[in-house]
Amino acid sequence: MFASTLPLPPENVLDLWFFHSTLGWAAWRPKRQIALSIAERLRADRFRVRNLSAQWIAHRTMVRSLLARYQGVGPEALMFNTNCALCGDPLHGKPRLEGATNLSFSAAHCGGALAVAVSASGEVGIDIESVRRDFPGFASDICTPEELQLVFSPSETSSPLRVWVLKEAVAKAAGLGLALPMSEIRLVRSGGDVIQGVVGSQHYWLSNHELGQDVVGAVATSFHPRIIKQFGVDPSHVRVLG
Repeated sequence: MFASTLPLPPENVLDLWFFHSTLGWAAWRPKRQIALSIAERLRADRFRVRNLSAQWIAHRTMVRSLLARYQGVGPEALMFNTNCALCGDPLHGKPRLEGATNLSFSAAHCGGALAVAVSASGEVGIDIESVRRDFPGFASDICTPEELQLVFSPSETSSPLRVWVLKEAVAKAAGLGLALPMSEIRLVRSGGDVIQGVVGSQHYWLSNHELGQDVVGAVATSFHPRIIKQFGVDPSHVRVLG
């Protein structure tokens, strides 16, 4: 069970939460109802498959509950700004907490897994994908041979997926998501084993993460994190979040 409040991460420290259940997304059904905003309900309604809508609502409820602990308020009190940085559409912009200029977060979900990155030092982006998912055939359009070698041997079937999650994490940290073409994100080595994502003149620090045997993830930050604190939680074991 979570404590009543959580301290904000110190300078250049990243909090990384992994929620992973073998029960699948059904484990995410909230123990009590949390009122979502109009924008959140509209986004949930955009899913044509009912189970996907219910899954998104369950994951969103968990994210609200977690972020509320950092703010010391109830989950319903949180207000999000999701305006797109490019077109202003409130349905697909990077979520930001209203009135919390010192906190940046990013969330990604895949089946029974949810990952949330929280920072008080700069922008952050996270992406997770299932290794069992068929990777789109346009991998060669977004992954150069040099980029594949930065992550794994090009002979490994997971290589394009690894590059995809790294680039998607960068796109989310930049606040543009899929509106930013993957071809405009470059992966470069910056001394030793450090990999950075580059968008224009902006550099993002990257790290790979494992969520069990079937889910891979990556985190991008606009700052160089000296510590990444990882927290693993099985949502079926969390009795009360709100």
